[in-house]
Amino acid sequence: MDGRRGIHYEIGMDRYGVMIFTGNDFEWLDGDDSIWFPDLASAENARGRHFKFRPYRQRLPDYTGEAI
Repeated sequence: MDGRRGIHYEIGMDRYGVMIFTGNDFEWLDGDDSIWFPDLASAENARGRHFKFRPYRQRLPDYTGEAI
């Protein structure tokens, strides 16, 4: 089972969203026209760009492990 922290899949819309902790609160990263990304790669790239330009933010590692 793999998990990408902050990346959420919305089944009904078939889209991905990225939620980031800002230090005090959570906020959604902006996608193309809204907070939604068309595929997982776009969502991962947006998350990577967010942390690239904010190196002072602590990014938790993605979860990798076996499903129980």
